[in-house]
Amino acid sequence: MKNPLTTLIILIVIAIIGLASYSYIFKIYETKVETSTLTLFADSNSKVTITAVPINALGWRAPFRKVKTHFEIYEGKDLIKIISEDNISGKLILQAKDKTGRVIIYVKPSLALLPTQVEINIYPNYAVK
Repeated sequence: MKNPLTTLIILIVIAIIGLASYSYIFKIYETKVETSTLTLFADSNSKVTITAVPINALGWRAPFRKVKTHFEIYEGKDLIKIISEDNISGKLILQAKDKTGRVIIYVKPSLALLPTQVEINIYPNYAVK
């Protein structure tokens, strides 16, 4: 039979590792907003993906975690078409229409104090004609 003191020490070490991994790896400390591009072309084919990424204490993406996010199109609603909006996982896909201009989107993750402003410029596409 094993020594009960050894079993207790092993359980304490496992508990410490579990708490440390939760605190540093799985807990969300901030959210970062990533965009696939900040420029689009007015050709009705250009797309941009805006994603809210949960960041852990080590500066990595927190595994198995999602951030609920609210997206508000502040300026330029008539310049884009919303392809997909997933507020639960924090992902927005937009497609440019055939007009040029500037689109301003406020991204407000549930864990952030202030929204992040994303500005996307839509330029004319001279190659389509």
